[in-house]
Amino acid sequence: MGAITGPRADGLAIGKLSQLTGVNIETIRYYEKIGVLPVPSRAEKGCRLYGPMERRIVAFCAPLARVGLLTRRGARLAAARRS
Repeated sequence: MGAITGPRADGLAIGKLSQLTGVNIETIRYYEKIGVLPVPSRAEKGCRLYGPMERRIVAFCAPLARVGLLTRRGARLAAARRS
């Protein structure tokens, strides 16, 4: 689990990220689990906070996942893209 930090000015809660990208919350958590998304910062109450980079990653991965192309290899490519 990531460090508990103060809320980021640009931080989006997971529900808001889901709403903005059209990707369900469980899928966003899965992307974190397989390494597509970095471990997010957390608000004082433990809520995940996502920034603009994470939003772009989720938006990049969503169409790949819809057509079955987000495999472990695809996940590595997405992770490399954020580097």
